[in-house]
Amino acid sequence: MLEPVQWQTHAYPESGDRPQAIINKQIVDESDMVIAVFGHRIGTATGTAQSGTIEEIERLRDKGKLVAVYFSSGPIPRDHDPEQLRRLNEYRESLKENTLYWNFQSTEDLYRLISQHLAKSVSRIYQDLRTSGTIRVLASQLPGAVGVPELTTQTGGDTKPLTESLKLQHVVVGQFPEGPTLRLTANRQFKLRQLDYLDENGVRVASDNMLPTPPSSRPVEGKGQMLEMSIDHAKLIQIHNLKPRSGHSAIPMQFRLHLATDAAGEEIRTIPALLQPSFKQINGTATYMMDVVG
Repeated sequence: MLEPVQWQTHAYPESGDRPQAIINKQIVDESDMVIAVFGHRIGTATGTAQSGTIEEIERLRDKGKLVAVYFSSGPIPRDHDPEQLRRLNEYRESLKENTLYWNFQSTEDLYRLISQHLAKSVSRIYQDLRTSGTIRVLASQLPGAVGVPELTTQTGGDTKPLTESLKLQHVVVGQFPEGPTLRLTANRQFKLRQLDYLDENGVRVASDNMLPTPPSSRPVEGKGQMLEMSIDHAKLIQIHNLKPRSGHSAIPMQFRLHLATDAAGEEIRTIPALLQPSFKQINGTATYMMDVVG
């Protein structure tokens, strides 16, 4: 589970120190990573840094935490503060020596980039927490915890690996009317019980229920277990119609997978995606269709 933390929602009133120092103590120091997004302002100086965001970036960087920085390259408002923009550009230039940052053009572009990058970032953070033993310590503090097996269990003095967790990869292929198709690849066999279509807020708009006979993955040489599921184009249109965009603006959405495995019962995975409205010539007619990017 990922919990997004902002001072506006997670900080609370306190006195006796700089406001940013209080925020650092309350929420920043306990965070595993920071996602910093800059528009056309650098922010307000804190007394030790040019802005609160920059102080948080450097504080977590010093602790060895993951830092992901994004800069907007989209249109700048007419009433922008030139001095703020100048300082922001100087800061971006200073990061080139030790930071790989990303630029984005729009909120949809930012959504796509963070969705792509977050999976890799979380995997790295998880491995760091596991290597340091933090996960084992946290698990031992859970209410009612009896033991804390972590990928191994002991029987008669021997250490044996538990069943490997399901590792799932996905790709969307094809376009309407032949597609799109959701192609799932995993390291072990699984079944797909249900596919939910979620809007940009994570609200379920529609579902494909595969019970009582859910399709099962099949072995594919060199790739593991694979399952292909047709995406219902009409349900993509439903999501589009909830909040139509002008022109060809991309629409954020999600797919929620209800998976069944022999070892763990049901697992739920969520896949972020973008709907890209476009036109396609079908039987000589320009047809409005949704292309899935994800």
